[in-house]
Amino acid sequence: MKSPKKDWVIIYSVVAPYPLQNGAAVRIWEMAQWLRKFYHVGLVMPAANGSDLAPLKNGFDGVWIAYPHAISVRRNLLRRIRYEIISISARCSLSSRYAKELAAFSHKNPLGKIHPPAMLLLDELCTKLRPIAIIAEYVFSAATSTIVARKHGVLSVIDTIDVLSQRQKSERAAGVPQQRGKFSEKHEIELLSLADALIAIQPNEAKLLADMLPGKPIVIAEHPVVVNEYPSTTTNNSYILFVSSQAKHNIHALRIFLERQWPIIRQTVPETEFHICGNVSHHFSEVTTRENAVVFHGFCPDIASYYQKATIAINPVNYGSGLKIKSVEALAYGKCLVSTPIGADGLEEHAGRAFVSVEVDQMHEAIIELLRDPHRRQMLETEALNLAKQRFSPEVCFYDLTQLLEITSRNQQN
Repeated sequence: MKSPKKDWVIIYSVVAPYPLQNGAAVRIWEMAQWLRKFYHVGLVMPAANGSDLAPLKNGFDGVWIAYPHAISVRRNLLRRIRYEIISISARCSLSSRYAKELAAFSHKNPLGKIHPPAMLLLDELCTKLRPIAIIAEYVFSAATSTIVARKHGVLSVIDTIDVLSQRQKSERAAGVPQQRGKFSEKHEIELLSLADALIAIQPNEAKLLADMLPGKPIVIAEHPVVVNEYPSTTTNNSYILFVSSQAKHNIHALRIFLERQWPIIRQTVPETEFHICGNVSHHFSEVTTRENAVVFHGFCPDIASYYQKATIAINPVNYGSGLKIKSVEALAYGKCLVSTPIGADGLEEHAGRAFVSVEVDQMHEAIIELLRDPHRRQMLETEALNLAKQRFSPEVCFYDLTQLLEITSRNQQN
């Protein structure tokens, strides 16, 4: 039996926070582990989507899944039909209690999909657990959670992770296909305005959100990391590392780097090897041999051993939004980081001191120069560690969020 002295905080997420194979999963997991120091933290998901529930139950004080299977038509049509039947039943159960809220909600908003089974589950949990807050992960989770939170007088928070309309603009500028269909900044603002408070993942996006929603309370919660101090790579080894999920912006960036930058680096510094860790490897089977010194390792649970070997870590992304967790991770491992400005968004004040920031077309020049200058690399590594220690500890990253929840708890008690 858990101590009754702790309040409950519920995290509602369409994205499974385990396995830790992408930045969003890691962020949600780390946030939950930090908040568990002060609260009981529950996880609610609209569907299991193949998630292994055992690790989730170890990482949260309660895990509730509204639909125990995947709901994708591509995986199983019968399960999709079953989900629709359950959704109709849940909507009927909610219709009398939430008639006004459901009627007022704009169902034409392409980002505002409501999951009736999850909404019914959240409603039941609010009645049973009386949480002080519901934190929705991403704006597209907001419709389901904020309607319930408002009904129960519970603090409604959206952890934006990305400003999706900003990501969309970035995609258009890079000439890549849109990832989430047609929506506008107006659609995003409509959903964000439902929440009592917003979480921004970095300072630049906090300013952007403040411009989009003047007067809306916004807290910054960057991505926390554990600092790992490895000996400086002052030898002349030439090991380039890229750690990446299979998100489209990572695939796009890596393809451009391999086509345009890597051949120049290999020609200039022939002993250099390029190692890629992460599920982005699934999309590059045509370059899996060592003929061009490119090695794909796939998903690596022990990523520390690869960082330990690395001379330089890179982040070549040229579009996107949010905080690029791979850049923060490289800093925390004390690596000499070469990133594009997009890859270091929110960190630009430290460029030139804690890492090198150049446009993707100049990455080969920066990498070659650093491979030949171990003293410069060592200086960057030292400053990278200092920055990670000062800015990306859990205590610093989640301070504002912890204060927000503490004030909410105190106000509810009074």
